[in-house]
Amino acid sequence: MVSMAAYGALAAAMISTAVPWSQERHSGWLRQLQITPLPGWAIILTKLVSSLLLVLPSLLLVGLAAVLTQHVSLPPGRWAALILAMWIGTIPFAALGLAIGSLLPPEAAQPVAMVGMMGLALLGGILFPESIMPSAMKTIAHELPSYDYASIGWRIIAGEAPNTAEVAGILAWGVALVALALVAYRRATVRA
Repeated sequence: MVSMAAYGALAAAMISTAVPWSQERHSGWLRQLQITPLPGWAIILTKLVSSLLLVLPSLLLVGLAAVLTQHVSLPPGRWAALILAMWIGTIPFAALGLAIGSLLPPEAAQPVAMVGMMGLALLGGILFPESIMPSAMKTIAHELPSYDYASIGWRIIAGEAPNTAEVAGILAWGVALVALALVAYRRATVRA
C-alpha cells in the first residue's frame, strides 16, 4: 500500500508541476508573473502548494482502496501520520517538476518528468523491494529521495518512528530541489 501510494504521489507531484509550468512558461505567463510585485520564491511556493493539493487525492484513494479491497486496518493516529508524512514528503518531487518545467519546452517536459519519475521509483525501491536489488543498486537507492520518502511511510505503517537519517535526507533533497526550482525559474524568466 505504501509503495503504491508513494508511486502515485511521486507521479502526481512531478507531472502536475512539470508540464503545466512548462506550458505556462511557453505561453508567456511567467513573464506576466515576473512583472507583478510577487517575489520569485512566493511564486514557486504557491505552485508547490497547489501541487500538494493535487497529490493528496492519490494518497487518500490508495488508502481507501487498501481498506476496501485488502482490509487494511490501522489506528486513526497512524493513518493520519502516514498521510501527512507522505503528503509533505512530496515537496522535493514537486520542486523537481518545477525545475524541469522551467528548463524544458512543453513537448520535452512531459517525457523528461515521466522518465525521472520512473527512474526515481525503480531505483528508489518503490516498485520492487530493496531486498532483491544487487548491492550496487542498493547503494544508489539509499542516496535517492524516493527511497527515503517510501521508507518513512514503511516505518510509520509498521508502527515505528521515521528514521532520522531518512527525514534528514528528504529535508536535504527538499531544500536542494526547491533551490534548483528557484534558480531555474529565475533563468526561465530572464530568457522569457
